[in-house]
Amino acid sequence: MISIRPFNTSCPEPSRTQNGFTLIEMLVVIAIIALISAIMMPAVNRGIQSSQHAASMSNLRQWGVANISYLVDSRGRMPSRGPDQQPNWAQAAQDPGAWYNVLPPYVDETPIMEVPAAERVRFLQGRSMHRDPAANFNTEALTGRPLFSYTFNSQLNVSRTHGNVIPGRGDLRGEQLFIDSYRTPSNTVLFFESRVRREDGHSSETANSQMARAYGHSRHISFRYGGRVNLLFLDGGVRRFKSNDLFNGQNVVNDVVIWEGLE
Repeated sequence: MISIRPFNTSCPEPSRTQNGFTLIEMLVVIAIIALISAIMMPAVNRGIQSSQHAASMSNLRQWGVANISYLVDSRGRMPSRGPDQQPNWAQAAQDPGAWYNVLPPYVDETPIMEVPAAERVRFLQGRSMHRDPAANFNTEALTGRPLFSYTFNSQLNVSRTHGNVIPGRGDLRGEQLFIDSYRTPSNTVLFFESRVRREDGHSSETANSQMARAYGHSRHISFRYGGRVNLLFLDGGVRRFKSNDLFNGQNVVNDVVIWEGLE
């Protein structure tokens, strides 16, 4: 006798392969990415800052080249520091002999007095020798006056031994001087990276009058590069120093920095 088995109409379900990630796996991946980012970001930021500082040093060298070329044409006469510490656009244009007007053309850059009114904000926020690449300018303030991230040393016409007055020569604060007035040009400051906002400076200097000046001295140097600052010297050399040392009036032991340039 033949037994007939009933036909089984149910089919086994096909195996399902897992194509996505589970929530736990995604959370683990996100945590790993966050950890790597936390480790890498400081190094990336240091790299960006180092690159910007190198670019700023290059800008200062450009100012140095321009100054040396100007000295040749002017037979040694130094450029003017300008009419005011914080000139507005009109005042800046009134002195064609100011450093920010007379030097840029020597390296194919635009002087401040030739920047069209409609282009002023964009010009100083763009790439040029007028702007330190790490300087964050206040856009509203730029509409009223040019803001300087490189500043001319206002102490160049100050005597180290007699203040502003030199016996037989009088008060030299308003006088345009000659390069041969300085006996140690390799150590005498010409330009430096200066603060353009409060965060750029020393914590004790909070006044707006200390920022973005056309000329100034060691109290106006920048701290924005991790507490270091580039200085341009009269001989065209550019060197880097600890901002705090210069701010506190200290001379680096093996590299003397002179602000009051006249003997």
